[in-house]
Amino acid sequence: MKAIIAIVLTFYSLIVSAQSVKTYIPEKAYTYLPTIYTELDRIIPGFPYPYYVPALIEHESCISLKSKRCFDPTSELLSKREQGVGFFQITRTFKEDGSTRFDILTDMKKRYQTQLKELSWVNIKRRPDLQIRSGILLINENYKSFYMIKDPFERTAMADSAHNGGRRDVNKSRVVCGLAKNCDPQKWFLNTEKYCVKSKKPLYAGRSACDINTHHPRDVMFTRMPKYKQHYQKAES
Repeated sequence: MKAIIAIVLTFYSLIVSAQSVKTYIPEKAYTYLPTIYTELDRIIPGFPYPYYVPALIEHESCISLKSKRCFDPTSELLSKREQGVGFFQITRTFKEDGSTRFDILTDMKKRYQTQLKELSWVNIKRRPDLQIRSGILLINENYKSFYMIKDPFERTAMADSAHNGGRRDVNKSRVVCGLAKNCDPQKWFLNTEKYCVKSKKPLYAGRSACDINTHHPRDVMFTRMPKYKQHYQKAES
């Protein structure tokens, strides 16, 4: 009997958890939403989905909505080969000898010498304002790169996939989609997303790079973004 009760409670908690992701906004998000929207209006005026940005931050920083690191500038993924920090999990990777293989922050500082002048790996956890700025600058780069996509929602989805796995692979997938029967490379959902060119070898918890990348836009835009849209529209009214 106890075993049955435990199973029922576990199942119920999973249902509640799944529902809360669609409705519950983490408390810390309210601290940073004004800065997010101010920076967004300055960097990408007229961006059609401003509520996409907090949804992306939630996806990147929240292992769970009640985690202390959820929507927190100190959120970090750290291993011997990789470090991802903050709201957008700004990342650098390392070779076996400890030298840097890939460093998004340093690359962005070169492109935005004035706007990101004060940001560094030393102070990144203490500068949520600059984390937000750098993340929106990166979103802008990805969004602008898909200028040929007519539908802004599909364009945002491709920018999101690029945020997770790089623009090159999104463009490769679009090419494969364009060559396939009944696939529209102007669309991500149910079209380009079906032709992932990333590895299908299991990486984390049995999920492959393809699984992770395909899930990313769906989780951000269908699961998390609607609640921020609702909050945004209430604040604007």
